[in-house]
Amino acid sequence: MDELFQQAADTIQAANEITIISHADADGICATALLEEHLDQLHKQFSTIFLQQVSTVGLAHLARKTSGLVLFVDMGSSHLEAITRHFPDAVIVDHHKPEGSTKQLLVNPWTAALDGTKDACAASLAWKIAAVHGKPAATTALIGAQADNQEPFRTYNKEVLDAAVKKGNVTPREGARLYGISTKPLVPLLAFSYDLAIEGVTKNTAGAKKFLQELGISTEGSFSDLTEEEQQQLEAALIEKSTHPEPKITHYHMPHGEGPLKDTREAATLLNACGRMGQPELAVQLLRGFATIEQCQKVQRQYKTAVKEAHQTYKEMDLTEGKDLLIINAKEFLLPSIAGTLCSVLTRGREVPSDTVVVCLARNQDGTNTTKVSSRTLSTRKDLASWLRKAAASVGGEGGGHSMAAGAVIPTEQEEAFVKALL
Repeated sequence: MDELFQQAADTIQAANEITIISHADADGICATALLEEHLDQLHKQFSTIFLQQVSTVGLAHLARKTSGLVLFVDMGSSHLEAITRHFPDAVIVDHHKPEGSTKQLLVNPWTAALDGTKDACAASLAWKIAAVHGKPAATTALIGAQADNQEPFRTYNKEVLDAAVKKGNVTPREGARLYGISTKPLVPLLAFSYDLAIEGVTKNTAGAKKFLQELGISTEGSFSDLTEEEQQQLEAALIEKSTHPEPKITHYHMPHGEGPLKDTREAATLLNACGRMGQPELAVQLLRGFATIEQCQKVQRQYKTAVKEAHQTYKEMDLTEGKDLLIINAKEFLLPSIAGTLCSVLTRGREVPSDTVVVCLARNQDGTNTTKVSSRTLSTRKDLASWLRKAAASVGGEGGGHSMAAGAVIPTEQEEAFVKALL
């Protein structure tokens, strides 16, 4: 793919005016931050448009608003025909599996017999392009790969990791499957690290406190406040008690960061919250040093409130159950941008059996009379991207994504028919 990276970099360098059209999730945000920084270094004029998802109708509308070179980032591979029609000179930097073919410059790992779910994310592709004529931040690209759950890192993601480690900007450390080691107090850290699945501790703050006391470890402070010996003692005990088949993970510590920017997972979560709440530009500015952590955390608190409310009320929504399937039609009672989050909360929180696919429908409020569909699963038995694509196409919609996380856009009037197509 080196030739593609070179072509993309040269095309960008030759352009006078550039529009970035990017996915408003953490990977897209990281890729955009890398490209914006690169364009600034090249003294280019550019603008950025973020989307939650792409559609044929939306592309036609965007074509009337953009000028100069258009860069599609972390999206576009599922709409090659429409992009060719409306943006004949566009460059597509994406890691999702392409549908169809194009004569446009498509920087995509699948075209080189690589796996876009493991070998590269949008951020690592953007990093490779920017590295042709510059020195982009490898940590930003690593956060993008982490956000898209692409571990174990390999190929271009591994190249990013190695570059960050070499510069002393990232320190990998194997430990227990904990989330929030840089920011959460110890008791909530243990109680709400759902993946550990420890009876009497997970989702049980009193049990988590007792667990620490029995180990002779203070229940006050955070994980980073413990001595190295206490950290090892605690993680060994958690790993021993965990019922997760893989209780260990690698934590990627960023020693020069602050708060959530000390850990790639926590950084990815913060960026993703901004994207879900319609403020991906703020997240980009954080990565580029133009916004504060506090500004982003304020948005993250709003996001957590919205997710909590959705979690508490989803059973009151229109539910349809099938074999290993739960469909939630939230209609207009849920922000479309957090439909995928609700699916993840239910699957990763073990609130549904591990083989269950959770699908959530939420109506877009942009006047298009469309409904956003999100789906998540922990199982590898069904390819969600092809499944949703087929069901959406049967009702005049569009779908795509990854095998374990996918989405679609359908006409709102076809919701009932779409649900039947899934059963």
